[in-house]
Amino acid sequence: MQAGNLKELYVQALQDMYSGECMLVEALPEMASNAEHADLKTAFDDHLEETKTQIKRLEGIFGELGQSPNGVKCAGIEALTKEGEAIMSAGPSNVRDAAMIAVAQRVEHYEIATYGSLCTYAELLDRRGDLDKLKETLSEEKEADGKLNSIAKEVVNPAAAA
Repeated sequence: MQAGNLKELYVQALQDMYSGECMLVEALPEMASNAEHADLKTAFDDHLEETKTQIKRLEGIFGELGQSPNGVKCAGIEALTKEGEAIMSAGPSNVRDAAMIAVAQRVEHYEIATYGSLCTYAELLDRRGDLDKLKETLSEEKEADGKLNSIAKEVVNPAAAA
């Protein structure tokens, strides 16, 4: 689907993230159950709850736009969740945790990039209410990435290296 103007691009990017967030609601419980380290399990569980809230925010934006949240499949997050599924069944638990963090951080970076673009689009389209919601989600994604980075550096990666 090709966008003809910025508003169409905005809606398509919102649909992409809605699709991706819905995929993560399915993937995060499995990641949490396969994580060995308690901190990592908690991080995945916490992010699941945030993701559910982010979906509600997106649904609110779609309602205000009078648009459907469906229409675009998030190929980026779909590919990363498939990679995560393969990792969850392989290797020693410490190494598996390190690999799951790496995949989860790539998902976070995808989300950070997309929500950053969405914030710019919302600002240019004068969608102030959307912008506030999107900035809140962007902040949560950055915080989740930082939490994963800390868990990797302080706990999981040193254990995997031992």
